[in-house]
Amino acid sequence: MSTLPTDLMVLELGDQLWRGWTSVSVTRSIEAVAGAFDLTLTRRTGARLRIPLGGPCRVSVEDERGRRTPVLTGYIDDVEPSYDAQSHEVTVRGRDAAGDLVDCSAIHLPSGEWHGVTLDQIARDLVAPYGISVRAAADTGPAFASFRIQEGETVWDALERACRYRGILAMSDGLGGLVLTTPAQARDTGATLERVPGTRVLSARGMMSHRDRYSTITVKGQSALDDGFGVEAVAAGRASVTDAGVPRHRPLIVLAEEGESLADRAAWERTVRQGRSRRAEITVAGWRDDADALWRPLTLVRVVDPWLALDRAMLIAGVTYDKSDDGTTATLEVVAEGAFDVRQETPPESGGDADEQWVAR
Repeated sequence: MSTLPTDLMVLELGDQLWRGWTSVSVTRSIEAVAGAFDLTLTRRTGARLRIPLGGPCRVSVEDERGRRTPVLTGYIDDVEPSYDAQSHEVTVRGRDAAGDLVDCSAIHLPSGEWHGVTLDQIARDLVAPYGISVRAAADTGPAFASFRIQEGETVWDALERACRYRGILAMSDGLGGLVLTTPAQARDTGATLERVPGTRVLSARGMMSHRDRYSTITVKGQSALDDGFGVEAVAAGRASVTDAGVPRHRPLIVLAEEGESLADRAAWERTVRQGRSRRAEITVAGWRDDADALWRPLTLVRVVDPWLALDRAMLIAGVTYDKSDDGTTATLEVVAEGAFDVRQETPPESGGDADEQWVAR
């Protein structure tokens, strides 16, 4: 294994640059719109420090040449100072700017409704009050005939629901904005993760589960009916798919808003549930791949691991950059390559694998 680069995690607070963290944990994932960081600094003396609670910040990785690459841009959520007889310590936690979308209620004046607009326009309208930009990196599909905020939804609840209807992923870009994308946009790192002498793989853990798998998934559409007393939803079509990898009776019914995309929604539910049922966490030394690029979500890597029964290209769904007394590591959460991709070629109606099992080699 080649010598690992000496990377530092830097917290940028305006013109202040904070280095020297004794403990680092920064996570980004396509399954969580807001990345998060947890940084701890230990000092022998209680020197005066200024950390603006709720203030803007940026977390970057700084290489040996002093070049900084942003991985998260947002706000400080928590500051926890402490001390004992030997030292003073402060822990700083925060999230991407998109954390506000997760916390705050969705509002779109005057009615909370859109008619004849595309997903990217709905996204821009929802996040504009938070100063968050939106970039569409993939085709976001046809305009919605109508879309309505549901009572009590957060901004992210509404946006994620709209994205789901179009098979789109919304994720932070690390710079304080959102990207609307699909796994088809994933970049191939060209790397292979295999625990053999000379590689950076330190440990791995496989996870196989049928908890969220269903033998039959039926998506029902709804349409509005005015009965003279008010508008109510009524059934309007359905689409079903089966998963041969679930032999016992386990039906699931999902309600959709638009009948025109029922088949795609059903296929998406099955594909995503299959993909998420088989994943692994692989911990590697350092924060970079063999090409000296930071490990990032929405990239592809080949995993060869006989004990985990894996030998295939997989999608990196999440990355956690860690630093502690045990060293500098990255934990990669990998899933099946098509786990989030509704726009792949539709699989046969039966779908799945009728004889799924763990077979280590």
